[in-house]
Amino acid sequence: MPQINEDGSRIDWYSPISGNVIAWHAGTPAEQAAAVTRLDAVQKEIEALRNTQQNPPGANAPLFAQLLKWVLHYPDPSHVYLVDGKPVITFWGFRPVGLDAGVQPLHALRSACDAPVPVPVGNAPASVIPSASVAAPVPPVAVTPAMSAPWWKRWWMWLLLALSALLLLLCLRACVPGLGGVGIPGLGVPAVDLPRSDVGMPEGVHVPAGGTSMAGSASDRVPMAGQAAPAAEGAAASPAVADPSSASPSSPAGDASASPTGPGTPAQPPGVHPPATDPPSMPATPDAQAQGDPLVLPPRSADGNADFLDGDWRVRAGIQDRNTGEPLRLQYQFEKGKGHVTVNRHNGVRCQAPVSASVAGGSLAIDTSAPAACDDGSTYDMPAIQCKAGERNIAACNGQYGEDQFPLTMRQAQP
Repeated sequence: MPQINEDGSRIDWYSPISGNVIAWHAGTPAEQAAAVTRLDAVQKEIEALRNTQQNPPGANAPLFAQLLKWVLHYPDPSHVYLVDGKPVITFWGFRPVGLDAGVQPLHALRSACDAPVPVPVGNAPASVIPSASVAAPVPPVAVTPAMSAPWWKRWWMWLLLALSALLLLLCLRACVPGLGGVGIPGLGVPAVDLPRSDVGMPEGVHVPAGGTSMAGSASDRVPMAGQAAPAAEGAAASPAVADPSSASPSSPAGDASASPTGPGTPAQPPGVHPPATDPPSMPATPDAQAQGDPLVLPPRSADGNADFLDGDWRVRAGIQDRNTGEPLRLQYQFEKGKGHVTVNRHNGVRCQAPVSASVAGGSLAIDTSAPAACDDGSTYDMPAIQCKAGERNIAACNGQYGEDQFPLTMRQAQP
């Protein structure tokens, strides 16, 4: 299970099971073979789950089925460990750059287990060895593996280290006349009675499983739907009653405003009430403000002509940042069928690639001729997009990486 630290600079991986942890290459061939067998069973269970998610209604089920395909992928065997003999994969969901998409995820682990045992070249075939030279079989000798003692039981090594340090100090004293004597304290240590003090620890913030604790005060949070927006600091609770904290304690006006029924407060005429105020309106979220009109395919668009795409378009899909796992949003800009796609990452890095659009048989195709080049020197593979007219001619679009497809939406970007 991945766990990102507070500043997002490191990802720690935690195993769901406890036990002795060893690297994949440190395991024995028998342990590796048993681990591959277990991973094969897990892969079959994942394929069965993918088949159940292909046909259910809704746009999320097919996308979830496509993402399940990459669960067992990993960059290389150095990200695979054996915990109490069971395989544990870290950095799952990623594959090496340039690796063929058809390669099975367990290919590297299975190749290490199935490596052939070398046969000595000097052995002659059995048919050419004379029968008289065949030696009598030697009974096998039981070999007891040597068990190494734990590090904490090797006390003599620590004793040797302490004696070496003492000898070094004595040599320094003999070589340097000005060095003072080295006193060795006795074994008796006087007991020190320290006063006890109870220190109260502050209560922490409990974050439920799957939640995220964001830094900041309650006033910095955006109110959710169904909740009242927090009042601004220093604002009055009602226009008819002033804030007591805004007046000085020695000021008569402050006393009068703090106690509406006290002396010095003029009585209001009957039938006169303070004006009512409407509750503050909920601020629109950035997603609601940025929501534009969906892409509509003209019913009689000529082949090759994609001028209706002129402008800016935002694409939402199940594409994630390979470093942080955060979703990426693609923004396309077209003019007469040509343009470019831009990806803005969370750390401020900007990636861009050229794109072209064309219409054939009433379907729209958006292709990328090269991976998106980023400011930091990295690259991103952009998906090919295919759109067909759906209900009310609204485009039903799918992204494609090789043979893998996933649904996406295209909406006009708001200024």
